[in-house]
Amino acid sequence: MLTKINRVWAIVVLIAATMGMTSCLKNNVDTTPQRPTFWLNVANLSTYSGTMDLYDNGKKITNSGISGFFTEVIGGYSGPHEMKVTPLGKDSVLATASSQLDSLHYYTYMIYGGNPVKAALVESNLTNYSPTSINLRFYNLSSSVGPVDVYMGSKKVFENVVYADGYFRPDFTTFTDITEGNVITVKKAGTTEVVATNNSLKISSLQTGGVYTAYVTGNAGSTGNDKPSTNIIYGAY
Repeated sequence: MLTKINRVWAIVVLIAATMGMTSCLKNNVDTTPQRPTFWLNVANLSTYSGTMDLYDNGKKITNSGISGFFTEVIGGYSGPHEMKVTPLGKDSVLATASSQLDSLHYYTYMIYGGNPVKAALVESNLTNYSPTSINLRFYNLSSSVGPVDVYMGSKKVFENVVYADGYFRPDFTTFTDITEGNVITVKKAGTTEVVATNNSLKISSLQTGGVYTAYVTGNAGSTGNDKPSTNIIYGAY
């Protein structure tokens, strides 16, 4: 009797399992685990006058190339990544940077300099992030302007910032007292001499809870396209 009951239950379980599998197939349910992805802001902050192709692990990911001031967020699968830029349509490498990218952080692939072009993969460390503050960092990307002081409106937010070549702080400083978030001015450190100023920012204006990267780039003394300039981009998106 027990054997007969077991057989009946086995048939019931088999029918239920078959119906479940059929239902899944009909609904085309994909049970494959999702691969972790990263988010990366590609930012051309260089003074390079030509157009560049962008590659990720050897695969070109630009159609018409990058030229001039450029910033765009892209995503991809987590893991080791080598990002590089080349002159449009050519194989020679202008700059490259490699890092392990994961879904736990935001990153910026920053292209800077001009002769030569350089690049860095910079992490956004949000350990000190404050939703009730403006989260801001600043990079001096000019090898010729010297140390600088940085102002948002009339408020000095960073002072004596030297040329960042190879090391970029991943963290942010929090501010609750910036009242003019739409104008950035960079001055020679300890002076009133203006290196660059901008009241038409890429991000329009700093907002409470936002995460931003400010910078100065360009060549001191130039009045051409490579003259010193400053702007602000997003540090997390």
